[in-house]
Amino acid sequence: MKIATSVSAGLVTAALTLSVMPSAVGAPTGGEATNLALTVPASTPSGADVTARAALTDPSAGVPGATVTLFRGLPDDDVADASVATATTGADGVATLTAPADRTRPSSDYYARFDGDDTHTESVSEAQRTRNEGIAAPTTTALTAPSATKLHRPITLTATVAGAGQPGATGVVRFERQSGSTWAKVADVTVTGAGVATTSVVIMSARTVVRARYLGVDGYEESASAPRTVTATRQTATVKLTAPSKVVDEKTAHLSASVRTELEKVPGLQVSFQYYKDGKWRTLRKARTSSAGVAKTSVRPRRTYSFRAVVPSSSWHSGATSGKARLKNVPPGKVIKRRSGSPKPKALPAQSRASGSGANAKTSKISAKTWKSMKGRSWRSGCPVGRGSLRVVKVNYWGFDGYRHRGEIVVHKAIAAKTARLFTDLYKNKVSIRAMYRVDRFGYSSRVRGANDYSSMAADNTSAFNCRNVVGRPGVRSPHAYGRAIDINPFENPYRSGTDGWVPNSWWRTRAAGTYAWTKSSHLVPRIMKRNGFRWTYGVADGHHFDG
Repeated sequence: MKIATSVSAGLVTAALTLSVMPSAVGAPTGGEATNLALTVPASTPSGADVTARAALTDPSAGVPGATVTLFRGLPDDDVADASVATATTGADGVATLTAPADRTRPSSDYYARFDGDDTHTESVSEAQRTRNEGIAAPTTTALTAPSATKLHRPITLTATVAGAGQPGATGVVRFERQSGSTWAKVADVTVTGAGVATTSVVIMSARTVVRARYLGVDGYEESASAPRTVTATRQTATVKLTAPSKVVDEKTAHLSASVRTELEKVPGLQVSFQYYKDGKWRTLRKARTSSAGVAKTSVRPRRTYSFRAVVPSSSWHSGATSGKARLKNVPPGKVIKRRSGSPKPKALPAQSRASGSGANAKTSKISAKTWKSMKGRSWRSGCPVGRGSLRVVKVNYWGFDGYRHRGEIVVHKAIAAKTARLFTDLYKNKVSIRAMYRVDRFGYSSRVRGANDYSSMAADNTSAFNCRNVVGRPGVRSPHAYGRAIDINPFENPYRSGTDGWVPNSWWRTRAAGTYAWTKSSHLVPRIMKRNGFRWTYGVADGHHFDG
């Protein structure tokens, strides 16, 4: 700044000029504090300049006419930064700065500086970043995966992407599985802000090769991880069979098989339920496991069996066989135990189990097969009735073993209907009968000139028609020869023979026992017989004999 003046001293007049130099640039002179705010675009198009906006303010308003310098770099990294643009603030305190874009890296940092003046202090803005479009930075992708696992199990794959010295904040990672000479996509996952992408994949083969490939975005190049090999072994399957310890005959028992491996339940698997019979395991039926890994079935066994569950092996798990479960079949009725000191009847094989509900009595004519068995045993030429006059009554009964069995008895057709009613009544009252075989089963006996009634009684067999003589009375035809007499439980209700004494034993002649032995007409069985049209003709002298 220059100041001009004149000085007079007598006759002499002199001119004086005073020069005042401005202070050096950047030397703060004190004054009001300032704030400098810089704005740069988020991205700069390829080939375009970077245009920044710097706003300089003091506590009261924008600062006009101030010089603002734009630098590329960071203000606090101890690196000397070259200025790239300078501009003066307008009346509103805002300066627009234009600089060539940085074409050496995918992104650049900028900051602005005001060096201060006579009335304002200096200030520096915070750094701002712009992405330089069209400039791709190299990236690296690393994959983390387990080296070993179990088949049919998911594993976690983690990809970490880094680019331009820092994690990539955008883009997609494609996880791939090797398929022959190519790579098949498993999943596309967007990377997080930390450059991490995660997915899971189920391993279904013994050897699986996987990799992660970063697909790249504007500013970051593609990159792929090194392949990783994952080996897998089959899971070990187990099957547990659950079954009740016993089941009442003709009732349903429920079996369930739970299948799992050491890592998971196994749904949709076919399970074979098997039972052991005649020295070998036989398949009862097959069922598939539910979503909970459980297969179920029901069974109505008529005998005691052992059961097991078997699952086949597959490509990813082993096969398995459960432990054995013994399912005891128990009788639905009362078991008759032999009385202490009583004789024991001869053993007969148990008759087939009952069919149908209740007594299910059925009457039919004598079949050719049955007649063939009867001829020469319970029937012979000269008998008072022939095949056409006889009927077979098949009926369910309560056995001494507590089970329902099905027996048969041959009677005259005239009493067939009431015989069916009689045994239905006996069944309803749960009268125990030891056996009900046709008497021809015991063969021919010359002593009685008919089927062997001695053997039939000794086995406690209930029977009716038998074209024979009266036991102990040779030559006297028995009422049984007409098919109108029935013998029930002869072992416990013996007969007094004139020549043989008490047959088949004398122990039971004076003893009664609930539903299967009687000594009085007031006892249950004689009463049932009477109301169905049968007489207890000889009383205790022939306790098992009833005439119809």
